[in-house]
Amino acid sequence: MSSYETKRSASRRAHRSFRRTVATLIDGAGLSARIGADHLGHAKESMTQDRYMSRGRVHSQVAELLEAVTGNSGPL
Repeated sequence: MSSYETKRSASRRAHRSFRRTVATLIDGAGLSARIGADHLGHAKESMTQDRYMSRGRVHSQVAELLEAVTGNSGPL
């Protein structure tokens, strides 16, 4: 991969990451998926929800299971 292609790929990842962060913040603030879709330029709310909004839910049972299996109770 050329230097240009590497930079372009990194730029695209950063752009998508920023869009995902914005959508997640909109969702976390309790704003509707329609508002998120409008802000991101999506015609369909489902595009915003499926591709950009992070679920952001932590399930304590899963955390406990992973801690038991790995023996790690802290961040990875």
